Amino acid sequence: MVLPVDILLVEDNRSDLDLALHSLRQYGLSNNIHTCRDGEQAVQFILNLNGVHRSIGLVLLDLHLPKLSGFEVLATIRANAQTRKIPVIVLTSSDDMPDIEESRKLGADHYMVKPIDFAKVVQVAKLLGFRWALLPNDATEAESETAAEPS
Repeated sequence: MVLPVDILLVEDNRSDLDLALHSLRQYGLSNNIHTCRDGEQAVQFILNLNGVHRSIGLVLLDLHLPKLSGFEVLATIRANAQTRKIPVIVLTSSDDMPDIEESRKLGADHYMVKPIDFAKVVQVAKLLGFRWALLPNDATEAESETAAEPS
C-alpha cells in the first residue's frame, strides 16, 4: 500500500490560500496539507527547526512572501542534503521572465502562474514522476491542515 506524502503549501495571501485549500479538498486528496504564511515559517517547518519531525513530499511555494522570499526558501531547500530532493512547484502571480529564470536556476521542479487549477498541479506532479505523491481519498476525508499564522 502506498502512503500519501505530506504537502506543504506556502502562501501569504489569505484568498489564494483559501482557494488552494478549497481546490485540494474538491480533488479529495488523502494527503496531509500543512500551510505556512511566510518564508521564515516555511524554512523552520521544512528543516524541522522546532524539533518536530515532518516528512514533506511536495512543496507548493509562492515567491512573494514576507520575512523570507520564496527564492530564499527554495535556495534553502536545495542547499540542505535532507531536503534537496523534495519536489517544489512554484505557484505565483508573477509571469516575469527574471522570476521564472531565477526559480529554475534555484532548482524549482515547475513554475505555474496563478490562478491555478489544481488538476494542472496534479498533472505536473505526474509528469515529474510523483504519481505516489498525490492520492485521492476513497472513503473519508483524511486531510489535516496545520495553519501557521504569522506573528
